[in-house]
Amino acid sequence: METKRYFRVRYGYNNSEFISIPEEYLAKAIYSKQKHTLFSHNDKIIDGKEMKTFTPDYHKHTGWNEWYEPKDSEDFKQIERDCPSYDGYIDKATNLAVEATRTGNIKLLSTPLFPNNLLK
Repeated sequence: METKRYFRVRYGYNNSEFISIPEEYLAKAIYSKQKHTLFSHNDKIIDGKEMKTFTPDYHKHTGWNEWYEPKDSEDFKQIERDCPSYDGYIDKATNLAVEATRTGNIKLLSTPLFPNNLLK
């Protein structure tokens, strides 16, 4: 069974200053940060210069409120139990963005990170 992974793109220091993007937009967002260009998703536009971090959005799988931050071992056990593995996704997207910048081939940004990713 395939599952979609989501990532939080933080563009500020408040807990509410982020957008959640599906995995197929991650390399594009990282590219926008590297190139200091605008990134758009779901009617939200973020300046790449303002992007701070890219992290897995576990909230999409756990049902937690958007503002909730995992605190204790029970929260992390729930992440392990309910969430697919995010291992390698940010690194792979970063490598695609770097390669797109180096070669000028922005079509690389549409390359699937891990085709046929399976729910663990």
